[in-house]
Amino acid sequence: AAVPTAEGLQGKVQFELEAAGTGADLDALARAVAGKAKLGITDGSFSGAPMLKDLANALQEPRLSTYKFKDHKGTFTIRDGKIHAESSEFTGDAPVSMSGWVDFGMQMDYRVKVDPKGITANPQVAQAVTSLNQEGGIRVAGPVNGPSVHFDVAKVLKAGAKAYLEDAMKGKLGESLPGTKPADPAAPPAKPAETIQKGLDGLLKKKK
Repeated sequence: AAVPTAEGLQGKVQFELEAAGTGADLDALARAVAGKAKLGITDGSFSGAPMLKDLANALQEPRLSTYKFKDHKGTFTIRDGKIHAESSEFTGDAPVSMSGWVDFGMQMDYRVKVDPKGITANPQVAQAVTSLNQEGGIRVAGPVNGPSVHFDVAKVLKAGAKAYLEDAMKGKLGESLPGTKPADPAAPPAKPAETIQKGLDGLLKKKK
């Protein structure tokens, strides 16, 4: 239950569980059970998971919809009718860490952080992903077999614009904006307002 439903899950899995509880029915038992668990997967991959498809679309990185990893280590605690991920990390070309919970009714609420170096060489997209990580990561919540991906689009665009403008302020407009010449060292420094406007104009042109 701690791993989102996937059509294809491959890898060597090791799972340990210690739990105990009593209850008059399943609902009471779910609320009362407590324990801990460890999950390990080596040389694994997921394919077909709705969460991965949503993440791939959100980050505009199709290869994430089939996610391959070298190793996964997760530790979980069971309390209050939920399985809480104390630590859950996937290592490989695109390292991912997760925190959150899934309950016995198969509802989940996770925060996912992705290492931008593993998914993109674009500095604007990398800065946007870094900003998302700093804000707590991408929220994935809802039913396990079809959760929704939530993130603040405005913050993503702001982070991408910030990275672009930082390059512009360093005199790299000639390299970043199509059709412009490299900055002349002998020319007077550009006014910040003009530089920012040029940077925004260039970012918008790139998005078209």
